[in-house]
Amino acid sequence: MKQLWINLKSFVIGFASLDDLTYKPGWNAWTFSLVYLFDYGTHVLTGSAVVSWSRWFYDHRETNRLAAFMDRLLGHVDKDHGMLAGPALWGTVDCHWAVRYLLCLAWAALLWSLL
Repeated sequence: MKQLWINLKSFVIGFASLDDLTYKPGWNAWTFSLVYLFDYGTHVLTGSAVVSWSRWFYDHRETNRLAAFMDRLLGHVDKDHGMLAGPALWGTVDCHWAVRYLLCLAWAALLWSLL
């Protein structure tokens, strides 16, 4: 659980550091902030590092069938999308697998209760 708090803190503090990142042409801290909020933010809430879903899919494509499928799907839309996405930010790492599964179950239960 400690790693979850480290990742959440890094994500929140990271908003102030978006100007320090290197961006692809056409991107800047302002345009990236929405991607950061929704893509990276939802990923952190599932107990993972501060990294985009597409990069996580790319990094886990060898050991996770869903990640392999999503990486191939994104690759059809934008060639090498996951490979070209940046690595995890601010030295964050994924939480223990049990924490990630429990968080996903908790989010699913919360969403189910809202239906």
